[in-house]
Amino acid sequence: MKNIILFFVLAFYAVGSGLSYGEEPTSEMFIGRILEALDKIHTVSYNLEERFYQTGDDSLYLSKKIFRYIECENKGDSTGLSKFVCFNDDGRFCDSYDGMIRLEYCDNHLRKTDMSRQTVVNIQSPFYNCITRLCEYLQEPDSMKLVNVEDKDDYWELRADIKGDNVRFYGYPRSYPTAGGWSRFIIRVDKDNFNPMFLSSSNSLSSKIEQEVSDVKINESSVESFSVEKYLPELPVLRHNGSEIMEYSKRRNKESAEAGMNCVLPTDTLNIIGGGVYSLNDSKGKVRVLMLTLVGCGPCFLSYPIYNEIYRKYSDSTEVDVKGVLYQYTGEMEAYKKFLKKYSIEFPVALNNGRFYKVFSSAGVAPIFIVIDRDDKIVLYHLGYDKDLYDIIDGKIRECLK
Repeated sequence: MKNIILFFVLAFYAVGSGLSYGEEPTSEMFIGRILEALDKIHTVSYNLEERFYQTGDDSLYLSKKIFRYIECENKGDSTGLSKFVCFNDDGRFCDSYDGMIRLEYCDNHLRKTDMSRQTVVNIQSPFYNCITRLCEYLQEPDSMKLVNVEDKDDYWELRADIKGDNVRFYGYPRSYPTAGGWSRFIIRVDKDNFNPMFLSSSNSLSSKIEQEVSDVKINESSVESFSVEKYLPELPVLRHNGSEIMEYSKRRNKESAEAGMNCVLPTDTLNIIGGGVYSLNDSKGKVRVLMLTLVGCGPCFLSYPIYNEIYRKYSDSTEVDVKGVLYQYTGEMEAYKKFLKKYSIEFPVALNNGRFYKVFSSAGVAPIFIVIDRDDKIVLYHLGYDKDLYDIIDGKIRECLK
């Protein structure tokens, strides 16, 4: 019996699929057809929607992001990565890799990392590159891999379950053997040409991520003519972990704080997780305290217990209003409720509306702690986690109450 088992139930195989009639196809045949299709895609541009799901619940997603990718094959790269350029849905440059150098947008500059000097590559594979490496990985014999293919009428769906390993793709696959660990991948391909259009990945250590491509334009340019440089914005390029980037970050944080202190307060009404609405105008005349946070932010997780203490101290006060605002807002309310429960967040948290958060931070930085006095003046704009965070926030509140 083959190590990779394929359960494929279909009376006849569609001519458009390229599978032959009669004999049941092997897993190698099916995965091979996907690789044949991918081998024809040398350069490609596409929209990619990425949905991030709450751990343990496939029906609830916390957030989604939409990117625009331009991806170029890079067969000679020892990392197994494609070259690519990535833009946010607002058209702003986000990330790139040219075969040696990675450039990431970071607070109004480009952070440069020389990947040729990295012992461990930590760039997530772009869509087509990831599916290529996944299919190559599934071709390798292993009794812990189980592959099923189903006919979903409009597309073929391949589901791969891997026992014992948490597998992630940074170019070539990286496995994290874990007792009781598992990984699951789902690929959907077009029946006519076997081009992939959907990838779902999940494992025992993380939440599920779905990626779906649309507006695909294959081979817009040749591999030889593709150049990352022509897509780069005119911003300072600073070496990752260099002294210059530390100094630049300090200066930018100071500038961001100054801009935040002088911003015009938003009047938007936001939905509170669990029910109700929130607007800064509703608590006009009070001292208002805000924590701007986001899903997946390590310093935010460290700050939640401290901010809980601030909330508990002033929860019964008629003079102080303590709230949080979450950067994400596209997910389902039930998923956000689970997020609050997971991190034991006690203070009310409102969902961003795509504009409110940007008033205080155009780059979506987190965490940010803001104190607004009774006269609508921002008297504290604090970036990041600090071991003295309680004293910093509480001290400013007490000043406002004098």
